[in-house]
Amino acid sequence: VHQTLLMGIGVLLGTRRLALGRRLRFDLPTLSGMAVGFWLIGMLGLLYYVGFTAWVQDYPRGGNPVGVLVGGALFIAATVAFGMFIGSFFRTRERAFQYVIACSIPLFFLANLSWPAIASPRALVALSQLLPTTSGINVVVRMNQMEASVADVARELWTLVGLAVLYGGLAIWRLGPQRAPRP
Repeated sequence: VHQTLLMGIGVLLGTRRLALGRRLRFDLPTLSGMAVGFWLIGMLGLLYYVGFTAWVQDYPRGGNPVGVLVGGALFIAATVAFGMFIGSFFRTRERAFQYVIACSIPLFFLANLSWPAIASPRALVALSQLLPTTSGINVVVRMNQMEASVADVARELWTLVGLAVLYGGLAIWRLGPQRAPRP
């Protein structure tokens, strides 16, 4: 879901920037509408992966479905905000594919799901907290397969809220309406 959103947002923003030949600017209703649209696509992807696919393939699932929806919604919100901020720098749509594909495996390892945090350098673990994947993957896996409660993953949920606000603000700064020059 994370990769799909980052590539999709990057491709759309890169295509639009290439067509206009200048830095992108949107009014706040348009920017909000884009974010909500991306978020809905992400939620559908999440429901497909942790719901339908898990059911069809008979993967372990169902630990805390309401928690998965809450945690997943926050993960996707942070990812959309992150994607819009990062995508605002792409001058062409191809850059989204190049960067996302090159970074996907390191992002997965930084989530500390397949590689323990204790075996990673402290600076890298601290830096990984700035990425939505670190908290998001852990929240979804722990709630969906380990029956974690909201209280068990509260720190990660608050991290996702903070990242959504941080990257949302940065996306508005990069893509929002241009301020009128002061006289």
